[in-house]
Amino acid sequence: MVEHRIPQGIVAEATARTMFTLTRHPPAPELAECVDYHWVLHWDRRGKPPHEQRVLPNLAVHATFFPTASGVYGPGREVFSHRL
Repeated sequence: MVEHRIPQGIVAEATARTMFTLTRHPPAPELAECVDYHWVLHWDRRGKPPHEQRVLPNLAVHATFFPTASGVYGPGREVFSHRL
């Protein structure tokens, strides 16, 4: 595992730390030339109100995988939000 930190761009970092965990993992050697790291978010909001997390854009492309959807996004130009 690379780091246990909330990356730059997360709005309201102190609150974010109480809503989810984020871990980074190094890529396989054959991907290292084009992948900086894999990052994994985990949250369990059962019995808690939803949380709207705002994120500042950065100059990266992100591939996302959720149980109900996936996609490739970025680089972004505007603040975006994700409801946990």
